[in-house]
Amino acid sequence: MHSLYFYPVQALVNMGEILKEAGCGYDSVVKTTVLLADMNDFVSVNDVYKTCKFFCCWDPSC
Repeated sequence: MHSLYFYPVQALVNMGEILKEAGCGYDSVVKTTVLLADMNDFVSVNDVYKTCKFFCCWDPSC
């Protein structure tokens, strides 16, 4: 079984592939929505977004 970190990273990688096929990139993304089954996972999932690996202009106030 993968760590919790793997799943949101893989979801974002998959989204990147879809964006690439459409001729876009992560910079075209205006909003994402994450649904969690357990709010105790929030910090781990949020850490993936904070890495700036996908969204370099990440700002939690947006």
